[in-house]
This record gives sequence, structure tokens and C-alpha cells, in this order.
Amino acid sequence: MDQKLIILCCLLALTLWALTPLQAESGKFITEKVPLRVFGVIVAHGVGLGSALLLTGPDLLSRGSELGQSDVFAIYETQFLTGSGKSLADLTDLNLGWGKMLRPWLEGHAKVHLIAVQERDLDNAGASLDLGFRLLYPQKGDWRAFYDSGVGPCLTDKDFPAGGTTFNFMSSFGVGILHRIEPGLWWQAGFRHVHISNAGWIEGDGHNPGFDANGAYTGFVINY
Repeated sequence: MDQKLIILCCLLALTLWALTPLQAESGKFITEKVPLRVFGVIVAHGVGLGSALLLTGPDLLSRGSELGQSDVFAIYETQFLTGSGKSLADLTDLNLGWGKMLRPWLEGHAKVHLIAVQERDLDNAGASLDLGFRLLYPQKGDWRAFYDSGVGPCLTDKDFPAGGTTFNFMSSFGVGILHRIEPGLWWQAGFRHVHISNAGWIEGDGHNPGFDANGAYTGFVINY
């Protein structure tokens, strides 16, 4: 299991480095309409989920042993991200959610994001629903490392980014750590990349500027 984990993590790191999904304006395209960075984000989600499924098994009897006695938990996060590329907006995000262990090492979650965006003289606010997963490692001790990923719809009160629409999709992935403060209470911190666009499905490709941001977050996981 450890060998598989190391190999898959190395493959994930090499894939992210090669596709540069964290660089908002790489100037490279897979096709005329699909920037390399967008393809990189899609691959990152796929590699992360594939790794999670390969590294875990459907052992329902032990799936709740990761974070406590129960396999259900609440999530609280505060994150701050700074845009890269053409849009340098700052995005502050308060996340509240619910999660459940699906397999040993693997959890699924649903989170509601309350978003505030500051971009030059334009203030924007909105909300997003995030459906995703988190791959935890190791299984024992007071510390966990993890990779997480999520995607969902995003609604803002003004068009975002400039020239876009009020309805978009928000995609995120990142890495982090969990530390057990006491039974049932974990502190978490990590780094996350976020991409927001409407995928060209709303008002066409001419109204689909992408927003990419990188930043840190912290919060708690409460097991009950």
C-alpha cells in the first residue's frame, strides 16, 4: 500500500507540473477553445479521484475509524485566495459542510461556500455548492495528510469575472493536514487552487473568462 501511495503521489505531482494548472495564463492550448490550464485542472481531478479509488477498498466495517467513532462529521473552513493571470481579485471564502467516510481513507463531502470578491473598485458576493472527496493518510495517529477535490455551481450578485456571467462553476483541488485536538475535534489547514468559469455553456465562449486563484485555508472538522 505504501509503495502504491508513493508512486501515485509522484505521478500526480508530475502531471500537475507538466500541465501547469496553477498558472492562469500559460498561453498554451489543447484546442482553440480549451486552454492547457483548464485541461490540467480536469486531469488533476481525475488523477486524484482515480488514486483515491485505487488506494481504498469498500471495507464498510472500518470506514468510520479515520476521524473518530462515527463516520459522519461537520466541516468549517475559512480560506483566502489571490487571483493569478489577468484577474488579480482577492477571494475570501467561508465554507460550511457535512461529510461522511465512504471507505477507509476516503471521505465524500458537500460544502456551501459564502464568497466575497474584491477586484479593484468592484465588490462582489455569492455562494457555491461544492461536492467532492478527500483522500486521507495515514490511518493512525494525531496527524493526517490529505488531497481533496471538489466541483459545483457558483452564483454571484454581479457578473464574474468581468465580461462573464452571474452563474458559473467552481472547481477546486489542494493538499492539507489534519491534527487531532481532542477526540472528535480536528484542526485543519492547507493550500488550494480554485478555478471559476461557466465552461462556455452560458451565453457562449465570448462570455466565459476564467478566474484562477491560489491560497490557504484553515478550519475544523468535528466528528460526531
